[in-house]
Amino acid sequence: MKTILLLAFLSSTLLTAQTRWSDNQYDNQIRPFDKATTPSCSQITPTFSPDSVGPFHTGMSVKQVENLCRSIRYGWYGGDEGIFEPVALVKSGLGSILLEFDDTLVTSKVQRIFIGTPDIRSSEGLGVGSLVKDLAAQWGKPSRTEIECLLYIYFKSKPGISFQIDLPVERDCGQRENVDEAILNQSKVSQVLIVAKR
Repeated sequence: MKTILLLAFLSSTLLTAQTRWSDNQYDNQIRPFDKATTPSCSQITPTFSPDSVGPFHTGMSVKQVENLCRSIRYGWYGGDEGIFEPVALVKSGLGSILLEFDDTLVTSKVQRIFIGTPDIRSSEGLGVGSLVKDLAAQWGKPSRTEIECLLYIYFKSKPGISFQIDLPVERDCGQRENVDEAILNQSKVSQVLIVAKR
């Protein structure tokens, strides 16, 4: 009898983990700039740091996230490479936070955190919509990299955080990393990305 109950419990746990995310990835996509419409997990709008957004941090399991927040929207994010990853959108205060997991199991870990709306800022008040020159004034000269035709900057003083940049001028793929510094300084942050340490 105990064996039967144990098997039933394990089956139920596995089923719950698998059904958080729909098999229909295309019709259940969530993007970083989507605003959460679920009830807020907290009345406080958090700030972001090199490994976290308020209480949500890289390395957390699905279960740990659910312990912090009961109102979660599960879905899929295709990113810019077209490879779908399981994500969860949560609301904290006025801000929306997109958590990307490495799998759909209950033990799966948060590997990336996306901020695509301007409500969540750093402790210095910087975030989506900020000018690159204002980030540089706080954290020093940024390094640049171009991935899948998108320009990102990052700072030695803020390891773990990358900022996707929206240039005010058109540039072909492969040419955005080499944009003039004067143009870069007048560009705005369109997304904040926090990546788990390897």
